[in-house]
Amino acid sequence: FFFGGSIGAVQHVFGIFVTKKSRAACAMQLVLESFARGANHRPHTKKTRSLLQLILVLSATGISLSVFLLYSHYAGIHWHLCELGKHVSCSKINKSGASTIFGVPVAFMGVEWFAILLLAGWAAMTEQQPVLNAMIFLWCCVGLLFVIYFVAMEIMVEAICPFCTAVHLDVVFNLVLSYHLLKQTQPMPTVKEVWSQLTNYPQVLFSFLTLNGFMMGLFNMQWDMHDMSGLTWDLQAKTDLAVCLRNNKVVMWGASWCNSCKAQKESFDTAVGNLTIVDCAAKGNMNVCKSRNITSFPTWIYGKKRKIGLQTLDQLASFAGCQISHTPK
Repeated sequence: FFFGGSIGAVQHVFGIFVTKKSRAACAMQLVLESFARGANHRPHTKKTRSLLQLILVLSATGISLSVFLLYSHYAGIHWHLCELGKHVSCSKINKSGASTIFGVPVAFMGVEWFAILLLAGWAAMTEQQPVLNAMIFLWCCVGLLFVIYFVAMEIMVEAICPFCTAVHLDVVFNLVLSYHLLKQTQPMPTVKEVWSQLTNYPQVLFSFLTLNGFMMGLFNMQWDMHDMSGLTWDLQAKTDLAVCLRNNKVVMWGASWCNSCKAQKESFDTAVGNLTIVDCAAKGNMNVCKSRNITSFPTWIYGKKRKIGLQTLDQLASFAGCQISHTPK
């Protein structure tokens, strides 16, 4: 519901679904004011303040980890720390489809969940608000349900993602902290009080669902840059590009376990044989890759320039200055 305030403001600015007199634009303020009127505030004890500070720190850490995972998901970058063997592999999780739910990256859900927890913790820092503390605990319980689901998916895939596991532990630690925070809350809020606050502002829930529905549609859109250019890469164009990259001494540094590297090779079809590719997973190449400071895959190097992650053929042509004749569609 804390997203309700920001979404309400957006609705107010753009005039979507609301009028000038709508309360949706100040939903956050209304909710917090309701707490102020009936929450029986008390000053924080040293322990409750410390618990909230730890929740804020863990929330910020969770946002950082989730943003990193979201970036890796779309950039097609694989990191050494995330590929430690057959059963410790982020790329295997991504390939299985366990990294998305209804097309929405799990990492985005992590950003959203931690952001709401951060806002709730910040709002509770002023003084003890029993109902708000209870809602923080309930929100952490929701997070635990998602953790259980994701761990079950990892068991099915027979692989774990180290960075995802760090996020899972973050959620569990927040749940433990929020439980102790609720135990220290005086007076303890009743179920009726919590439910009353949750149902008082239906426009907040509507705004939250609207946001997530919009994001689901956005993430499921198919973006095809080649269609936008009106050009296609036939086999001859791919071969010309591969030869140009080789002649310009452009090297692709990859690894045999890297799914983005495999996808990059497949983008060249049979012309891939014309590329210069170094497999950093091979024992004979490990020292060379280390000396070149290759820490993520694929990495394209052209002189002193670098391109990290899965690239389109147009991007590679521009990167190496290759003028390739395309076939109009």
